Amino acid sequence: MRYSALATALLLMPLLAPPPARAKIPKETIKIGVLQDLPEPYASETGDGGIVAAQLAASEFEKEYLRADAEILPGTASGGLQDDLQQVRDWLDKEHVAAVVSSAPAPVNQRIAKLLEQQHRTLLVAEAVGGATTKLCSPAAVIWGAGENARMRALAYTFAQQNKNRWYFVSEQNPVGLASHLALQDAVAAQHGQIVGNTEHVVGALDFGKTVAAVNKSNADVAVLAEGDGDLITALRGLTLDRPTHPVSFVAPYAQINDIDQAGPSVADGLVVVSPFYWNEDDQTRRFARLWSDRMQGRQATQNAADVYAATLSFLHAAKAADDIDAGKVGAQLRRGILPHTLLGPATVRPDGRVVYDVNVYAVKRPDQIQHRWDYYRKIATVPAEQAFPPRDCGGVGPKTARDTAR
Repeated sequence: MRYSALATALLLMPLLAPPPARAKIPKETIKIGVLQDLPEPYASETGDGGIVAAQLAASEFEKEYLRADAEILPGTASGGLQDDLQQVRDWLDKEHVAAVVSSAPAPVNQRIAKLLEQQHRTLLVAEAVGGATTKLCSPAAVIWGAGENARMRALAYTFAQQNKNRWYFVSEQNPVGLASHLALQDAVAAQHGQIVGNTEHVVGALDFGKTVAAVNKSNADVAVLAEGDGDLITALRGLTLDRPTHPVSFVAPYAQINDIDQAGPSVADGLVVVSPFYWNEDDQTRRFARLWSDRMQGRQATQNAADVYAATLSFLHAAKAADDIDAGKVGAQLRRGILPHTLLGPATVRPDGRVVYDVNVYAVKRPDQIQHRWDYYRKIATVPAEQAFPPRDCGGVGPKTARDTAR
């Protein structure tokens, strides 16, 4: 049988034509690993809270995009550096994750960022404490958690408006305590205040009576309790026994609403806390808190849970819009404008990877103002994002453009 040249060409066309373009999302499923490994003073937030928050984000994403799938991979690391890094390697090699949401200590996140950058995958930092965040300059990293710098700057800004400029600092002897002290020094200096004294103690050994005596002697306007878990509860209960002899505002930059509930709101009356997320802020936060609490045995949603949710959902939307899981392309999508899928109000991603948003400062209500359990906070200030988040010098680190790639 003989074929004409035209017939032969028609037969060969399917073989010679380039294959149709395919989305660079493996098997149309976006996989995200969640490494839930918090340092002090966030240890009480570990467990399933971050995993549940990520799963809620994935469920919300799948409802919006019926043909899109998201899979959350729970972290199983024991807390050591090598365990965390091995968990990430396994996710990359075996599960082909698009991103890792990490609540690990800052030095661990630095190492994770390098691993993910090599594979063009994204690190979503859900909490940023321990002092190394300012050094985390990676085109693969997006930093959500407020960290000690934003918390201390929000406090210093708020109290400067009240002409309260003399500060006393109390912390545990650990990396977070040291980083918090340095952050407070910078924040207070920027508001022309001064730190007039400090107390450091080993974990679990806070002598609050001596601390109050030192606060009295210093004549401080503000006393910062940079504590977490048991030591914060000890300090709050100590306030019922020992009060300074002059007016002092006590603040707890790392306090969670579950800490207030455990200590008793009457004990924490008047305590000032920093919380970009509060469950009762608006309809969106209340809906998230209800869903999260239903799966967490009635506990109230925490800041870390909100950060994990916001980081996960925003990444999923950006990957879907980019039709890719490449860190550069997803990062560019995240930086396009205001992120609508957060629990923190309007948020934007700076070129250096830092997510910025307004930071709220609250005071614990008086007992007669509390209408029901968890109705503990009243807002006393909203600190603008540009005041709360310090600039970072990352030497031009940011998402690569087409021009950069071509070089």
